[in-house]
Amino acid sequence: MRMQAETRRAMIVSAIVRMAVDKGLAGVTHGGVVKYCVIRTSKSSLRKYFPTQKDLWEAAHDYDPVGFKEQAIELGLISGVGDAK
Repeated sequence: MRMQAETRRAMIVSAIVRMAVDKGLAGVTHGGVVKYCVIRTSKSSLRKYFPTQKDLWEAAHDYDPVGFKEQAIELGLISGVGDAK
């Protein structure tokens, strides 16, 4: 049975967040996320959901905007000036 796209995406986001907690937002890469996934996932499959490294960073930040705020500012994802996130 194939996994629903929303379920697979949620599991990938979980892996992204765990990796960001362990290695910092800048340390999150496609190859690393594949290793953190609890389900078998290839880089090409991961890129369907998150094509760029910036997409990976944004997923972690969207999941925990407060926890990753300073790192998101450093990476230029958000400005930090009047930013609600």
